[in-house]
Amino acid sequence: MLISFPAKRLFITVVFPYSKCIIDVTRQRMIARKSDRDTWKLAHWDEYIAGRNFDIPIALDDPNIKDDLLIFKNSSDEEFTDSLKQIVLILEESSLDNSACLENMFHSSRC
Repeated sequence: MLISFPAKRLFITVVFPYSKCIIDVTRQRMIARKSDRDTWKLAHWDEYIAGRNFDIPIALDDPNIKDDLLIFKNSSDEEFTDSLKQIVLILEESSLDNSACLENMFHSSRC
């Protein structure tokens, strides 16, 4: 079955969430969760860490877009709560902006 859609502009926002956590906290969480998938990592911790890139992927960040790269800080309960509040606020604001843009698209040719 072939499904076709009329030609129209679609407005899609791509968001890259990045979770940032202190390496020692990451290790402690792996120990606490006792998962089989962490056995090798913990037994070879230095090798595992050396092979990981913990840099924030700033190449994904467009300074003209406020919600393209969202850094979620997750090293403590306080950071978790603060980051969650901040990210939800950004996404809600972006959703409102996108809704307004979509409304404008129906009345004009551009956002």
